[in-house]
Amino acid sequence: MNMRKLMAVALIVSMALTLSGCVGGGQEKDVTTTSPPDQSEGVQGLALSPMNYQDGFVDFFQKAALSGGYVSWAGDWNVLKDDDSAPYVVIALSETYGITPVILVSTPFDSGGTISAGELDEYSNTIAEFVRGGTVPYISIGVEMNSLYERDTQMYSEYVDLFNTTAQMIREVSPGSLVMATFQLESMKGLQGGLFGEDSGDGNTQWTLLDDFEEADILAFTTYPCLVEKDPSDLPDDYYSEILSHTQKDVAIVESGWFRNGPAGWESSSQEQAEFVEFLTNHTDELSPRFIIWSFLYDQDVQYPFDSMGLLAADEESSPAWEAWKGSV
Repeated sequence: MNMRKLMAVALIVSMALTLSGCVGGGQEKDVTTTSPPDQSEGVQGLALSPMNYQDGFVDFFQKAALSGGYVSWAGDWNVLKDDDSAPYVVIALSETYGITPVILVSTPFDSGGTISAGELDEYSNTIAEFVRGGTVPYISIGVEMNSLYERDTQMYSEYVDLFNTTAQMIREVSPGSLVMATFQLESMKGLQGGLFGEDSGDGNTQWTLLDDFEEADILAFTTYPCLVEKDPSDLPDDYYSEILSHTQKDVAIVESGWFRNGPAGWESSSQEQAEFVEFLTNHTDELSPRFIIWSFLYDQDVQYPFDSMGLLAADEESSPAWEAWKGSV
């Protein structure tokens, strides 16, 4: 499974946030140190996904504050070089609304091709500078990196070295920042049937990859079981707790979702989406996750069928899935 196309959303968000001047209603940014909250404060969150990117940020952050208190941003690592760019704005807005930011950045390997030692050094130094000062409680070095393993095992090995080196640098300059290695869960499980068009059933699992990330504080996952199963009731009770059989590290869910509108034979609804919300929040208890993030508050302009994974359609104030999400906080 490859979710990299969703990075296009992050680029749009990055440009929109940079141009919006929406921090504190035009006030100067005031970013103070943020540390990971106590687990008793709740573990749910939303990926940055306002109704629109002109005047939708206040509505989004108000809803995020009421529905779990975490907000994630994902995007290109080069954006971190500009301290007026999206991730810095998200951190500032999170401080304003009492929210914990979660930052996920790409790697030089995402675009493929030859990567110089100088570019790898620049990457590590850029991220270390970004987290310096303790304003970034959670940062993921890459997203769904088992997809890189599927594409190029040698490049994946280079990524592992880069990850562990960068994590050590982060720890030196910002000991309170927790570093995540992030994987696609369905691919990790070897599930390649369903909407992927391949034979249903288990394929080659990838759990051994988790052992490569000695310097990770958290092993994080994206999860979209609607791509491999037709109904939440088809999911086994240990769908998420199985992770505990493969690691003793802390765990997080950085992306999750279930579509309302599926293709023929995979029809869904807001009620079915709500049923998955309940499954997700109820069946991750054993993980004691750092946080669980739903990909979209509002439907976004992304590829089908991810375009109906919002808890709310653009014209909705409520839905069964949104009420289930709020009710599980």
